[in-house]
Amino acid sequence: MTSERHEMLWEARLDEIAAESRYPTTPDLGGAVLAAVGGEPIRPRVVGWTPRFAVAAVVALFLLVAAVAVEPARTAVGEFFGLVEGERIEVLPTPPPGASPTVLPTAAPVESFGAPFTLAELAREIGFEPALAGEEPPRAVYLVDYEGVEVAVLQYDEFDLWQTRETGYGYFGKVVRVTNVIETPSVNGQFGYWVSGGGYVVRFINADGEEVIGSRRTIDRNVLIWRSATGTFYRLETSLGMEEAVAIGATLP
Repeated sequence: MTSERHEMLWEARLDEIAAESRYPTTPDLGGAVLAAVGGEPIRPRVVGWTPRFAVAAVVALFLLVAAVAVEPARTAVGEFFGLVEGERIEVLPTPPPGASPTVLPTAAPVESFGAPFTLAELAREIGFEPALAGEEPPRAVYLVDYEGVEVAVLQYDEFDLWQTRETGYGYFGKVVRVTNVIETPSVNGQFGYWVSGGGYVVRFINADGEEVIGSRRTIDRNVLIWRSATGTFYRLETSLGMEEAVAIGATLP
């Protein structure tokens, strides 16, 4: 992909984020500022305080307030800074009063998306040894191919572990409701997404910004998403809680 095409995709994505995001009402700070100016001068004790640092602090504070105050805004900020490479989260707007809730597609098992493999066959196909969770082998192994992006899926009793080394310019797009809880835990020192509540759609978007046909599926469980320090992209879909999922993720390279 040319750099011009890449820039066009980013501009289109930023336009989508701007249209979907809702920002909190800016409070009236005039009274507080006038009171502070008219009162006793405050002596800053921070070493190295400069006008440039002050501006940076104000900008950081604004982003923090906007991100915490409104859930869709927090998600948009996380996407913009790329907390997890290879993943984008879109939050559906709250339906107006009296409107019917958004109906999402029926869930489909991973068996309908991938072909069964042995671990040895899978390693030869994807070019690396898939990481195993724990000492017990997975009960089933699948390979999912999204237009050349090969993803290994290891099924255990309590979770499915998805992993790949390369998503190219593509990414997994997740469409969630405002009722889903989105958190950003750390997994082995790396940023992660934790989405709980189930009932959201996952699809793979290719390098041209188009949904790969047949990649759409609905998840009815919680999911932990992160990219390890070694570059492996992980998705852990489970009914376990966040702390248990993070503990499993901490055992993976």
